Amino acid sequence: MIAHSGGSVYYASVGADSDGYWEATPTTDLVFDANNWVDLALIAKDAGGNALSPWVDIQLTVLLTGGGGTKQLVPVLTSPTTVDSLRPLLTGKAAANDIVYVFLDGGSVLFGTPKADFNGDWQLQLSQDLYPDSTSLSFAEFDINGAQVTEWGGAVLTVRKT
Repeated sequence: MIAHSGGSVYYASVGADSDGYWEATPTTDLVFDANNWVDLALIAKDAGGNALSPWVDIQLTVLLTGGGGTKQLVPVLTSPTTVDSLRPLLTGKAAANDIVYVFLDGGSVLFGTPKADFNGDWQLQLSQDLYPDSTSLSFAEFDINGAQVTEWGGAVLTVRKT
């Protein structure tokens, strides 16, 4: 079994071949910090689920390509971008336990700072109105120490005419 160190995120269960070799493709995105490190915990179990070894902690360095930087991709907005309200509920995905800063594009208005749960899901009920037609938002992810861990991204929300 492979999990995030501390057990907050489950990544994979795999079986070893007759020589003891195994490989795993995580079932969810790796959660890595501002240094691009991911802390994993591994344990060997038999077919009955009994531990054959103690938990082993390892740290991987995630190498990103194509962006020229070391920051992760931007947090993802999963809620619709066409909304029926000037104060919609926004939902999205980020790294587990990270904080997403949601601004009016340009940074003049901070709409909120939702914290992602252990699955990376976050939500923000807007307490300030969007513009009546469309509003451009900017967002980025920060770790619990306040360090920015993603590039800035954005979305345009369009208010549906009723």
